[in-house]
Amino acid sequence: MILIIGENEDAILYLRSRLVDERKEVVFPSLQVYRGRMGNEEAAIASIGIGLPLVAINVDNLLRKYEPYLVFNVGSVGAIKPSLHQGDVLIAERYYAHGIDYSGDGKNVYGQLNGLPPFFVADMGLCASAEKAAYEIGGHYVERGSLLSSDIRIYDDKPVFDDLQRRFAGNSRLTCLDNCSYAIALSCYLHNASLLTVKSVNYESGEESQRLNFRRKGLELMPFVGKVVSAVLLRNSKI
Repeated sequence: MILIIGENEDAILYLRSRLVDERKEVVFPSLQVYRGRMGNEEAAIASIGIGLPLVAINVDNLLRKYEPYLVFNVGSVGAIKPSLHQGDVLIAERYYAHGIDYSGDGKNVYGQLNGLPPFFVADMGLCASAEKAAYEIGGHYVERGSLLSSDIRIYDDKPVFDDLQRRFAGNSRLTCLDNCSYAIALSCYLHNASLLTVKSVNYESGEESQRLNFRRKGLELMPFVGKVVSAVLLRNSKI
């Protein structure tokens, strides 16, 4: 079983259209799952929302119910690194949290939950497979980097970005922002499920004009993201 999740219905639409024998299951009234087959694999696809607490609860329930060996996380991110632009693609190697601070006890660093790592690391083999597939498909610049998740919408708030630079100064690969991926990585870590995140860049920090079209730009890249996911699935299927 594989699980494909995105922050909204638009993020999963392309991959959902590839399901064979689709049927709908209800986990919660606000969490519906599309079941079917994708290639040789049983697949479950769901929109899990945004907001770290909500996403963690939704993904935890999906992992308990379906017990996937592989989770694909798709959707859109905002770029904070100058090398990434609207229309590019991020493959996440590390997952960090913004807004969690238990560092006052001297036992944790900023963004770290008690008893857990300060960040979560992706399966580098899956990242390499996704990067290879993306370059073979072609048409978009792809970069591997770290993904920071927050419970606030961050666009161009200078005090917030100054704070990020101070807190994450040692991580030169801190690349993009979203509102869900850290919670997904946390749930996958606790359930020992492999996670691959492939997301389109729909907004660049400092480019205020992109606020007018960032949703459309993110949606335009979903077929490319879906093709990358399909290629990785074909190469890593257990069947």
